[in-house]
Amino acid sequence: EAWKRVRGEGARRIAVAPPGVAEGLLEPVQAVETAVEAALLTSYRFSRYKRPDDEGEAELLISGPDEAAASVERGIAVGRARSEATCFARDLVNTAPSDLTPLELAAAARTMAEECGLRCHVMDEAELRERGFDLLLAVNRGSASPPALIVLEHRGGQGRSVGLVGKGVCFDSGGLSIKTADGMMTMKGDMSGAAAVLGAMRAIATLAVPLNVTAVIPAVQNLVDAGSMMPGDVVTGLAGKSVEILNTDAEGRLILADALTYATRELGLTPVIDIATLTGACMRALGPVYAGVMGTDGRLVERLRQVGGQAGEKFWELPLDEEFGELMKSPIADLRNISKEAGGGASTAAMFLREFVGETPWAHLDIAGQGLNDTDRPYRPRGASGYGTRTLINLILSLAKAPLG
Repeated sequence: EAWKRVRGEGARRIAVAPPGVAEGLLEPVQAVETAVEAALLTSYRFSRYKRPDDEGEAELLISGPDEAAASVERGIAVGRARSEATCFARDLVNTAPSDLTPLELAAAARTMAEECGLRCHVMDEAELRERGFDLLLAVNRGSASPPALIVLEHRGGQGRSVGLVGKGVCFDSGGLSIKTADGMMTMKGDMSGAAAVLGAMRAIATLAVPLNVTAVIPAVQNLVDAGSMMPGDVVTGLAGKSVEILNTDAEGRLILADALTYATRELGLTPVIDIATLTGACMRALGPVYAGVMGTDGRLVERLRQVGGQAGEKFWELPLDEEFGELMKSPIADLRNISKEAGGGASTAAMFLREFVGETPWAHLDIAGQGLNDTDRPYRPRGASGYGTRTLINLILSLAKAPLG
C-alpha cells in the first residue's frame, strides 16, 4: 500500500530501508525479497490492449548495512525472479483467449524456455494421438485450434525430477454442457494453473535452483462444435482407464488425468504437484481468501501450506477420502467424470485425479477462486493474480534445501 501511495504521487526514485535489517531482527535476504516483491507486484499493469500512458518507470533503491551487501543482492535476485515470474503468469491469463490458443501458449513456453535455458518439447495433436492421450484429445474435439502438451525441463541437480502439472484450458465454454454467459466471462482464466507453472519454471531456471524439475502442461480449448464430446461418451485415456463423460464442463480433470499419468508413469517424476482452477465447489467452500490443497503425502501438503503462507498465498486442506472415490465409480466404465451425489465437489474431483498418480507422492492445488480477481487485493491487482506461482517457486527452493525424505 505504501508503494502504491508514493507511486500515485508521481515519485520516480523510491528508497526503501527494509525494517529490522539494520537492527538484526530480520534476515536481510527475507526482508529485501519482501520489499522487492511488494514494489514489483503492486506496480503490475497489463497494457497489451491499451494505448500507452506516460506513467513511466520508477527506480527502487534498497539500503542496508555494508556487511549485509551479499544478502541484499541475493534478496533482490530472488524477489525479482519471483515477481517477474508472477507477472509473466498474469500476462498469460490476462491475454484475450483468441490471442492465446493452445499452440500460442506452447509458443510462449518455447520462447520463455529459450530465454531461460530450459529444455522444451511440445507434443502436437498427431503425437498425442499416437501416444494415447485420448482424454485430452476428447476435450479439444470441439475446437478448431489443435491441442498441445508442453513439457519443460530444468536440470539443476542429481536424481529424479520433481513434477509440476498445470491445467491449461485456454478457454472453457463448458462444451455441450454449456455455461451461462456470465459463467463464461472469466473462462480465459481457466489456464491459470498452466500460467502458474510456466511462471514458476521461469524463476526456477533464472535462480539456477539445484534441483531437477519437470513441468507438464496439457493445453486445450473446450468449445462447442458438431464434433464435441457428448454426455454419455466413454473415453479411455493414457492410463488405460475408461471414463464415462456425464458433464462436458468437468473437463479439467480429464486433461489432468492424462498429464498426471504421463508425469508419474512415463516420466517417473516425484513428488508431483498439480495446480488447477478445477472446481466451483472449492471456490464456494473457501471463497477468494483460501485455495484448496489435498494430497496423498501429508508432508508435502504441509510444506505447500507453509511456503504458500510465506508468499501470502493461503491454502486450506480439504478431505481426500475413499468414500469420495466411490462416488466417482461408473456402472459402465471404470470411472465417471462427475460425482453420483451433490456436494463435496472439490474432494470428488481430487479423488478422480488420485486414480492417475499411482503410488507417487502427490498434491493437488485447487485455485478456482483465485485465478482472476474482481477487486484489488494486497499483492493481487484486479484481473489475473498469478496465484500459486510464488508458492510453487517457494516449494522448489524449499525442496532443494530440505527434501521430503
